[in-house]
Amino acid sequence: NGVIEGIEEKLETMVSVNPKRFYLIEKLQKLITEYNLGSKSMQEVFEELMLYCKDLDEEEQRSVREWLDEESLALFDIIIQAKWDSLDDKDEKKIKEVAKELLEEIKSIVETSVDWIENTTIKSLVQTNIYSFLYEKLPVSYTKQDIALLKELLFGYAVERYGTKRQVRQ
Repeated sequence: NGVIEGIEEKLETMVSVNPKRFYLIEKLQKLITEYNLGSKSMQEVFEELMLYCKDLDEEEQRSVREWLDEESLALFDIIIQAKWDSLDDKDEKKIKEVAKELLEEIKSIVETSVDWIENTTIKSLVQTNIYSFLYEKLPVSYTKQDIALLKELLFGYAVERYGTKRQVRQ
């Protein structure tokens, strides 16, 4: 179906920028599976698909509401995931700034290096800088263990997103 294909294309783009949106793919797959198994009528699927598209549009606009670009929002989502229910507005604002600054820090290293992912020195520099940056700038509620885990998650994001030089300045 052309509608589903269009939604899937949009989703692919959204998830490639922000992997935390993967739940949207799972939600769509569940809806398709329920229809294919006959547990939902065409009318029910259509109604749920319309609601799903509304949710998708809201998620797409979240970066604007949060005053972040899409990539900074992805970092923000990674950083905030473990503490989202225990942070106040001041901490959230601080984390948004950390996400923006960290993104620029990562990009400044990887965009000046050819094949940075193959260079162990540059990879170590990126990991060290991520850890140091988070350690210095995150709210005190983030422990060393939290920061170590975040370093791994954020480095994984950097590898996925900027594994080749051409992806850095989109």
